Amino acid sequence: MRIAIAARPRAPYGCWRRCWVEADLFAMNPSFPTDPRPEPPERPDDSECCQSGCDPCIFDWYYQEMDRYREELKAWEERHPELMGGSR
Repeated sequence: MRIAIAARPRAPYGCWRRCWVEADLFAMNPSFPTDPRPEPPERPDDSECCQSGCDPCIFDWYYQEMDRYREELKAWEERHPELMGGSR
């Protein structure tokens, strides 16, 4: 009798690299896991806009979120200059 074993899905290439990079970042700065780098908002698809002149439009919301993301990223980079590779 054979028992079928479900194969684990393969992780994308970037996943393993990201895990190692995050481990290195944690070694450099123990506060890293509690203060992760901000993630940019997801851009709406062009088809999500109804083209009827809504106020606010879905893209207005997106641009506001992008402004907030840029501010949060700038603040995060100031808190973690060692993670920026000394380019600042």
